[in-house]
Amino acid sequence: MIRIFSHYIPIRTLFLVSLEALVLISSIYLGLALSILPADAGIQAGSLPVAPKVAVLAFFIITTMTAMGLYDSGAHEAFGVTLLRLLLAFLAGVALAEAVIMLFPALGVGPNALATAFSVALVGSLLTRLVVVTWVTPLAFQKRVLVLGTGSRAASFDDLVKGKDDHIKIVGYMPR
Repeated sequence: MIRIFSHYIPIRTLFLVSLEALVLISSIYLGLALSILPADAGIQAGSLPVAPKVAVLAFFIITTMTAMGLYDSGAHEAFGVTLLRLLLAFLAGVALAEAVIMLFPALGVGPNALATAFSVALVGSLLTRLVVVTWVTPLAFQKRVLVLGTGSRAASFDDLVKGKDDHIKIVGYMPR
């Protein structure tokens, strides 16, 4: 746990947010590069460079993902539910991005480029979630406990941990 502005944030959540931000930014860049528009179609008079546009779009997606509860530390649900939340977050992110682009036309990248960028970002975010949930999370962020004491109380603690929580690993017992 890391304390930021008097709030304790799990390291796993910070790792996932930073990894997804990196994947979203690179996916949006890739999506904009892969868009089938001519070079001048997405550029308007008074348009901003690509970097602020990518940062704003990634911010909208991460904000809507947070609002959908995808970064809750206690959310251990089926992958189908996570996929549904992810799709809804991306749809809300696209709607929010379109609303802001209407208010600030300099952020516009063109509808085709925006759809391609969000599609590639959705696939990238889905793959990131799949990798983190299946391979990284169970081993890297498992809580390790050293039990002080031996005997009946330590054995009852061992039974309690084995029965309820798979995310805790008892690394040993230390006699008092």
